[in-house]
Amino acid sequence: MAAVFSPEMHELLAICAEELTAARRVYCIGVHSCFSLAHYFTYVGAMAFANIIHSPDEPGGIMDLLSQAGPEDVVIAITYAHYSWEVVRGVSIARECGARVIALTDSMVSPITRGTWKVVPLPMEGPHFVPSLAPAFAIIELLLAEMVLRAPEVEQRVQDFEERIKRFGGYVTTEPPSEGELTSTGLSVDASAHA
Repeated sequence: MAAVFSPEMHELLAICAEELTAARRVYCIGVHSCFSLAHYFTYVGAMAFANIIHSPDEPGGIMDLLSQAGPEDVVIAITYAHYSWEVVRGVSIARECGARVIALTDSMVSPITRGTWKVVPLPMEGPHFVPSLAPAFAIIELLLAEMVLRAPEVEQRVQDFEERIKRFGGYVTTEPPSEGELTSTGLSVDASAHA
């Protein structure tokens, strides 16, 4: 994890954040275990930034989405060995459409590094034999933090988002449920039965 918090990584993420905040649209693609990384970046990022497009989650969605990319857009592509064909193809489409590509990957010889604008190295070592995504999640958090530093007005966008979700009942409060709420689920709230 030391590489994640190095001065070199900070400088690289700052450069990427500058481009991402200025882009017309930002796409992020990843499949298999990397889908969680792409989804997290776009879900959290779209709360704050109107230019971040949600990651596709249906078959063929990467091609459909990236075929709309252009020179004013940035595509973040995430994959590591064994490299996903869908992400490699997505990077090829993005480059053909003129979009800048930021590759988050485990090696400088990864197939998604060819012709990309920036490569963000992902340390994959972890406590077991399966590659660890913890460093990649930390890098995404740091990248989002760098973006927020360049656009302080996004704090209000996040607050507005959360207020909308609250208004429509999307969040559960920490207050204990009333007797009626518990009995409607089939659970008893008769305190004397537990005395």
